Amino acid sequence: MRRRPLLAAVAAGVAATLAVVPVVAADPEAALVNEELVVAQVDASGLPVEATLYSRLVARDFPVGQVRDPSSTTEVTYIDRRGAPATDGDAVLVDIGGNGQTSVTTRATFDKPLPVALHAEYQQGPKIVAPDDVPDAQGQLRIIYTVTNTTASEQTIRYRDASGRWTVEKQPVFAPFVGTMVATLPKGLTLLEAPKAVRNTTEQGRTQLQWNLVLYPPIGDFQQSVQMLVSGDPLEVPGLQMQVIPVQSEQSPQLGFSTDLLASSVKGSAELADGLVQLDKSAVALAQGAGDLSSGLRQLGQGTSVLSTQVNNQLVPGSRQLADGADKLAEGQSEAAKGTGKLAKGQQDAADGAESAYDGAKSLEQGAAQLSDGLLSLYDGLQELLKPTALPSARDSSDQLAQAVLRLRDVIGEPTDPTVAFPPTQASSLLQALRATQRTSGLTAAGAAKVTGTLKDIAKELADLAALSAQAATLAGSAEAQTALVYQQACVDAVVLTPAQCAALQQATTDAGLARQQAVDVGLGVGQQAARTGAQALAVGVIATSLQAITAALVAIDTGLTQVSLALVSGSTQTPGVYEGLQALTDGLSATIDGLVVLSNGTAESAGGAQEITAATGDLTDGLGELADGAEQLADGADDLATGSADLAEGGRALADGTAAQAQGTAALGGALNDVNSGVNDAAGGAEQLADGADQLQQQGTSDALAGVIKASKQPAFAKAYLAATQARAEDALPYGAPEGAVGRVAYVYTMPGSGDSRSSTGTLAGWGLLAVIAAAAGAVAWRRLHPVAATTEGSHPELVEAENVTVAPQPATTPPDDDWPFRP
Repeated sequence: MRRRPLLAAVAAGVAATLAVVPVVAADPEAALVNEELVVAQVDASGLPVEATLYSRLVARDFPVGQVRDPSSTTEVTYIDRRGAPATDGDAVLVDIGGNGQTSVTTRATFDKPLPVALHAEYQQGPKIVAPDDVPDAQGQLRIIYTVTNTTASEQTIRYRDASGRWTVEKQPVFAPFVGTMVATLPKGLTLLEAPKAVRNTTEQGRTQLQWNLVLYPPIGDFQQSVQMLVSGDPLEVPGLQMQVIPVQSEQSPQLGFSTDLLASSVKGSAELADGLVQLDKSAVALAQGAGDLSSGLRQLGQGTSVLSTQVNNQLVPGSRQLADGADKLAEGQSEAAKGTGKLAKGQQDAADGAESAYDGAKSLEQGAAQLSDGLLSLYDGLQELLKPTALPSARDSSDQLAQAVLRLRDVIGEPTDPTVAFPPTQASSLLQALRATQRTSGLTAAGAAKVTGTLKDIAKELADLAALSAQAATLAGSAEAQTALVYQQACVDAVVLTPAQCAALQQATTDAGLARQQAVDVGLGVGQQAARTGAQALAVGVIATSLQAITAALVAIDTGLTQVSLALVSGSTQTPGVYEGLQALTDGLSATIDGLVVLSNGTAESAGGAQEITAATGDLTDGLGELADGAEQLADGADDLATGSADLAEGGRALADGTAAQAQGTAALGGALNDVNSGVNDAAGGAEQLADGADQLQQQGTSDALAGVIKASKQPAFAKAYLAATQARAEDALPYGAPEGAVGRVAYVYTMPGSGDSRSSTGTLAGWGLLAVIAAAAGAVAWRRLHPVAATTEGSHPELVEAENVTVAPQPATTPPDDDWPFRP
């Protein structure tokens, strides 16, 4: 009987709301939209009393016809027209369509469990006060509201770390509900405290408190509790209204930011791993190239050693013999010039000496030519090493690798980076973002642990109170039996008391029985409440443990990233990191190149000297040939004997001086070749050390850093996959589903009347307004899709979206151990 005026008020409110929001109700991308509003009336403890479903279909330029709308069919009626629609099983059949926008709205009893549960508890000190007893109490009253998302469904979560390895595990996933809770205090109550509430005052001068709710992990929690402390004489129950909706990432800035942040983290980990893989491969290639360089220098050393042996063992002794022969030739020609008596014999000795000198000069010319060719080959080999694609290229690559490592360290951050607030900005390093999250989770864990201790104390006090109630019931039962026995003996068996005394005695028996029953009822109620409080303490304890595990895991990740940062750039020469090792490698290659330039210049100068020796010995050979011819002509004329002998003596002395100088130059050449051989061997040893350093860099630097990055990439990859699974569950929040081809939205409104309040349509109006806001947001998103930005601003980068259905090389799926992830909802 009381519901008729309420339904009339609701119908009027819905009709008024429909007149305000029809334009934004439809999605620009959908011809048919189904908006559902569930209005639940709850009692002062939060238990549902009744729930009503309002279903609205909005069509735009839709063909006229009948649409099957999945809905409750219990007590279904029209809101915007007379009568009731036809039903078909678990759906109602409505007529809709035509040019422009058309709509139809129905109302029915909601016959499904609510997806979000509400519980209200009232405390005075350690005592739990029943909602009906609140108006009879006075003083201070603590009110605790607990909201629980009950849509958990176990699903399989697949995610891939930076190395491309897939991990598969099962986790409970919740529909992504968010909303607000608004409590309105009666004028007789004074607010003492309301943690985390936004306070304002209504037009009637009443205090309102609002809490925001995020009821799904990892952005929020599937269960949230808020509380307030009030005082009054007498006390009253505040009125409460709660609105919750399932939300998508494009409708929630917080969820969109978290999704983008996790996607960027996963992408950055993959790019960092790719960079480290390339760095690891480059270190291996550098070690192999340095080994090849060392082998080539060893072979060059062997060649210079052979050449040095030939010059010192053959060319130098031959040059000395030539010098001795020339000296003897000069002495013979001098003797020949002293007298003509020895003309024949001296002429013959001169001819023989000239022939020998000619042969020696010929051998000297050939040795000098071989020396020149060997030095030119050595020069060409050194020039190959100094080409831009050889050692200079290796030095430049090492320097580029060092700069890449420095950039990687800047992305990860340094242990000494300053602290930033939560949430971190895009300019924050990974270490700064991680430490901001770590501080937030640590504070939450401490609060949950404190609440757990308080609930345990309350549960103990309630258990003690239940025991005292049982004792009181026993004493009251005993008093009832004794009073009944006295009445039987004094008023029935033998009448010794007056009728008034017997009536008083009989009333005492009745009062004792009522006292006993009340004590039993109180003991039972207090015992049940003690059990519920204990269960709540356990639940909050589990939450505290989970938050502590999250904090511990964040500390471990912080340690890992710190080690990676120090491994990349240590800033110390005593314990060098990857960057310092590459810098030392670059300096070593630069020094090697400088040494090879000096060696190349010396080789070029030596080759030039050898060519000059070759030309001089050619001239010497020609001169000795002419000398032999002249010696033969001495026999033909005696007139020219004196002059020729004098000239020959001078030429012999000059020849002796020239051959002595040539012998000294050849000996110096042998010593220079020994120095060249020693320098080549030193360069080969340096190349071997370079190969060892590059191999150590790969084994102890790049490979360890790559393993650390892969391990640190698992947590954001899991959180990103979990959020994607949560978003997929947003469609499940529609209680009955949308008509075929329609876009569906739903809002749930819970109304708890305060002391002396009557039920009204306020919650329904607020719910339709909430749906209007959702529809407007969806319209804005759709308009953005239909009108994309033509170009990005300078310096911006388009967002990269990871494809869900990409064919990749099969990787073995692994299941992480229980302690591998801090997030276990």
